[in-house]
Parts: sequence; structure tokens; C-alpha cells
Amino acid sequence: MPPAIATLLAGLTSLALIGCESGSPAPPPAPPPAVVAPGSPSGDLQIAAPNATLPAPLRVVITQGGAPVVGRLVDWAVENGGTVNPASSATGADGAATTVVTLGSRPIMTITASSANTAGGPVQFRGLAITNEAAVQILNNRFDPQTTPVKAGGTVTFTWGTGASQHDLIPDDGADRPSEATVRDSPFSISFTFTTPGEYFYHCGVHGGTRSGMFGKVVVFP
Repeated sequence: MPPAIATLLAGLTSLALIGCESGSPAPPPAPPPAVVAPGSPSGDLQIAAPNATLPAPLRVVITQGGAPVVGRLVDWAVENGGTVNPASSATGADGAATTVVTLGSRPIMTITASSANTAGGPVQFRGLAITNEAAVQILNNRFDPQTTPVKAGGTVTFTWGTGASQHDLIPDDGADRPSEATVRDSPFSISFTFTTPGEYFYHCGVHGGTRSGMFGKVVVFP
């Protein structure tokens, strides 16, 4: 290669390298989204008398990249009666926001917590009222709710939900209820009256065992 051409090529290569080095740096990666999640403890599935205040507040935590987010507004919405106070609360230094719940007269009250521009929400909570009538849905691999309160002398109805298949009711601890030894599919329902205060554990003999797998309990209050 003639010396003049070699010199020209070397110069062009140097200019190209300089151009690459002086180009704009790559933009920084986007920050991770803020995430809302139940706190620990969350206050979910507390039990109280109808129209009474739950003993502990509900709690959510908002984090971003594992660090708490401070000053983010959380809105609390109520379904099925009852109230929350406050209806909106801001996260503190630990990223947590709370509200206090007063139940209505229905057996189950649903509360949701949401925050704008966050992932993971809305977060759902349920408060349980002690009433004369209660209901349990038998779903595939779980009872909903898992803990059911009822007044002494009250009735709990167990209903196999849509699509529920191969479930029975086996009482624990020598109790006589709830009990349905036949393995059944939906649609089916059965009711039991609980006269004596206490805790009545039960499970599905196909998908659970004593205090394990698919199990639940009825709490009977005086």
C-alpha cells in the first residue's frame, strides 16, 4: 500500500475513534417501579362484633428498589358496608400507611388499598363480623374464608363453588361438625349450627389434613 494511502487511512481511523469517544453516553436505566404490598402485620382477616372497630389498623408498605417510599398517598376504599378512617393516608419514614376499620353489619367487609403510579395494587383486605349466619365457599384447594366467625347458636353454610371438584369436610379434634364424609363436586351445599363456643377445625380429606393443606376453622363466640 502506498505510504500516502496508509497515512490517510490511519488518520480516518483516528477520527472515527475520537468520534466514538466523544459521543453521548448511554442513558441511565429507568428506576424500578414503586410497589405497594401488605405490611407485616397487615391486619387482614380480623374479627370483631358488627359495627365495632377492628383491634388493629390495616397496613400497607410502598417500596422502590427495596427502599421505603415516603409521602406517597394511599387511598382506602370500602365494600359491603363499614367505614375506614382515614380514607387516604400518606406513607411514613418506613414506607407504611395505615387506616382504622369499623365494620358494618354484614359478615364480610372488603377493603382495598391503592396508590397512583405503583405496581402490586390494589391490595385487598377483609374484616369479619360475628353474626348469626355465615358462609364458606369451598373452592379448589382452599376454603374461603379460611377462618369463619359465628355467634353461638348460629349457622354456617358450606357451598361448593363453581367448578369445585372432589372435596369433603372432615372435622378435627374429635368434633362432630362440620362433617360431610362423601367426596362431592359442585353444585352442593350443607349447613351446620354451632351451639357451643370454641374453635372448630376441619379439612378436606382429599386435598388437606389436620391443620395442613386445605383446612379451615369456625370460631364460635358466646
